[in-house]
Amino acid sequence: LTLSGNSYLRFIGFNFDPSAAGGSTAASIITFAGTNTGIELWGNTIANTTAGSGIQVSSGATYNSSIIVGNTLHDLTNDTGIKVYGDNNLVAGNTIYSVYYIGIQPAGSNNRVLNNYFYSLVQGGAHPDFFYGPNETQGITRLLWEGNLHIGTPSSSDNKWFHFQNTSGTAWTNPVFRRNVTYNIGSGIYS
Repeated sequence: LTLSGNSYLRFIGFNFDPSAAGGSTAASIITFAGTNTGIELWGNTIANTTAGSGIQVSSGATYNSSIIVGNTLHDLTNDTGIKVYGDNNLVAGNTIYSVYYIGIQPAGSNNRVLNNYFYSLVQGGAHPDFFYGPNETQGITRLLWEGNLHIGTPSSSDNKWFHFQNTSGTAWTNPVFRRNVTYNIGSGIYS
């Protein structure tokens, strides 16, 4: 599913899982292209890719004032659970597991990542991280990461709670990380 330049669409209770129909996909399940506003994803299952992310954002694309709540993302074997690129988004109450590399990767301003449950990120040639700071030109401004539960990756000693990386030279301004619980991880915080 590619969303390009859309506004005010709501997807509730869908099963975005190509294996349910006996197939598989080598692409991201949901891809944002262009500028999107007011997209809502509620209570969906996003699963089973052989390449790509659960929720991907194409180069230069954003989604703004959007809601990603109560979804289950799993068995994404080549990238990220949710990429949050844009402003004023809410990502809350999602369950993310068996993801190849990164739980959530945010960029933009005033995004809130609240009360998500991460576990068993998969070691697959890279280090699995619950949070990965992007090298995007947007940077991160006023990100709130609160009340998330992170349970470690059983097969990796190199997994991290947060991987702060900013080689793009864009600013990270006033991020807030509070009231999170992390258990059984490898190396904690990397910057």
